[in-house]
Amino acid sequence: MTLSGDFIPAEDGLYDEPSNPVVFGVEITPKILGILLAIAGVGLAIFLFQRFIQPVRETNRTLREDIALKERGRTIVPKRTAASHPGRRAQKNRGARRPARSSPDSASEYLLSICRRILHGYAAARSKPAH
Repeated sequence: MTLSGDFIPAEDGLYDEPSNPVVFGVEITPKILGILLAIAGVGLAIFLFQRFIQPVRETNRTLREDIALKERGRTIVPKRTAASHPGRRAQKNRGARRPARSSPDSASEYLLSICRRILHGYAAARSKPAH
């Protein structure tokens, strides 16, 4: 076809360059469009950070400060003395009432007497006739 000259001639400037949109007199090329999208993305990231992440960070920081204050307050509380601790007071009273059980020898004798009582109870139960 081109040899015979049967083709449609191109209009002036139709196929020279792709037509890009024009905004406010500035032609929006792919390079300019990429720069504008990058700036918009950074702006959106800053907005989302301030809108959603920053309040959570502030709440987290205040909670951590509260926990630190409570932990410091817990260590400042004076520990109980032996006189104010009810368990130790009971141990002192028990020792005063039963001095025979406080030595290791008396403890072993105490265990032996318990064993004898148990065995005596079993022997007495066996010797009784069944009803």
